[in-house]
Amino acid sequence: MAYYRTTLLVPNDRKTAFNHTSDFRNAIWDPQVTYARKIDSGPAKLGSLFVLGTSLWGIPFKLPYLIKAFVPDQ
Repeated sequence: MAYYRTTLLVPNDRKTAFNHTSDFRNAIWDPQVTYARKIDSGPAKLGSLFVLGTSLWGIPFKLPYLIKAFVPDQ
């Protein structure tokens, strides 16, 4: 399984920034993403599942993203 970790500097308060980046439908960080869907209902939370679409050499792929850790106040 791929692991991705980064640091972002954003001009928003902590809560707004966390809510935005924890929702993988906001996939502007990856220009290869062609679509992003949230599978469950409600806001992003522990256990939320997203599917992002992309392609490699013209072959479409669906990439699942599962939130396994969710700590809004840190």
